[in-house]
Amino acid sequence: MKKLGILLFLFSFSVLSLQGVTKNKTEVNKVDFNKEYQKLKDASIGEQFISINKSYERDSVGYTFIDKNSVKLHPYNKNIRQFNKVTNYIPSLNYEQINGNKVPYHSMVIQEFANCDKMEIAEGKIQIYANYFGDGKLISENQLINRWVATNPGTDMRVLLVIACSLPLVN
Repeated sequence: MKKLGILLFLFSFSVLSLQGVTKNKTEVNKVDFNKEYQKLKDASIGEQFISINKSYERDSVGYTFIDKNSVKLHPYNKNIRQFNKVTNYIPSLNYEQINGNKVPYHSMVIQEFANCDKMEIAEGKIQIYANYFGDGKLISENQLINRWVATNPGTDMRVLLVIACSLPLVN
């Protein structure tokens, strides 16, 4: 019985010491996160970008914006609006290239198409950039097949669609 008591005592001591180690790591991550978050406090956020939502992907936090300067009518169909949705990630995510190299990136710009009459949305070209708000080196670019998706009331896609349809067009 004494051996079991000593074993439990040592085990509890080791667990308590591990909590201190993980706490120090999380404090370091919080400091890094705060430094990165300060980079998102750009003056153009209110002028050029509208904040839409906050999401979590892997170990990063994504902040999604609509670029007000990109809202325009589709060149071939005047019933469709097109705009850019910009997502910034803190800390950066890694993009794996064909040769196996992993390149860190901070933002993804997705060209969106909105049919405001039918409340449908489609995605177009996806661009991945090294810096925030679609600035810096272009890391990757993919063209998606435009498939219309109906949006349901109360979803994030419907909120995105309603905001994009209510924005003025850029001349």
